[in-house]
Formats: sequence, structure tokens, C-alpha cells
Amino acid sequence: MNDIKIEQLKSLNKKDYHDCMNLLPQLLPTVKLPSYAEFEKIIKSPTTNLFIAREESSQQIIGMLTLIFYRIPVGLCSRIEDVIIDENHRRKGLGTSLCNAAIEDAKKAEAMKIDLTSNPSREEAHRLYESLGFSIYNTSVYRLVLH
Repeated sequence: MNDIKIEQLKSLNKKDYHDCMNLLPQLLPTVKLPSYAEFEKIIKSPTTNLFIAREESSQQIIGMLTLIFYRIPVGLCSRIEDVIIDENHRRKGLGTSLCNAAIEDAKKAEAMKIDLTSNPSREEAHRLYESLGFSIYNTSVYRLVLH
């Protein structure tokens, strides 16, 4: 992990865009990749922070995590989405480092909670989240797919 830097991606260039687009299908093989302009909007959004794990020697992005902030009447909330570690770099602590960066960012923003969901088959991810203090919240998730 000595060669890996965890940072928030605050601006976009073509190489970083390409690296991120190579990661997304590792999470969801059928994903429709966002255009450069769409992805840049995500990075520039005041309510979305994209954390990356960058290999310093090659400058390649090998992991990413999206932290979203939203306000509801009872306070500021946050949500972790799309935690992806390149398949060649898993089991090296990158998921932990990315999650810790997001947790610290949410604390700094004074969010009252962080939610996340995870596919039931991702047992290794579940162990990671539980080791960081996340617990299963007894609720039913409903989804209406719009397109």
C-alpha cells in the first residue's frame, strides 16, 4: 500500500476518466458508462465526492468510491455507492482505506449517518463494512426502476 494514494478526485482528465470507466464494469458488467461530460458533472457536484485509490508510480486509478450527501428534515445524511477495487489489486486494504476516507469526510461535514447497500452475494464486502462499524439496518428497500 506504500505506492497507493487515497484522494478525492476534484477535476477530470482523459486518463482518469478512462481508468474509472475500466473499473465500473468490474462492479456491474452491464453498466452503461457515463460520457466524459456526465462523469465530470459527478465530480463537480457539490453533493458528490468521488474518492480514488491511485497507484503513485503509474498514476493509474485502481479503486474508487462515491460518497453522496443529501439533506432531509432531520439533518444531513450521506450514502456510499459504487465501491470498486480493480480485480488485480483486491485484498490489499484499498477498500478499507477508501471507506475510511469517506467516513472521515462525512464526519467532517457533520453528516448524521452513512448508509450503503451491498449485494447479498458480496460476502467479502460485508465483512469489510462490518469491520468498519457498519451494521445491518432492519428495513426493506423498495425500488422503482424508471428506465
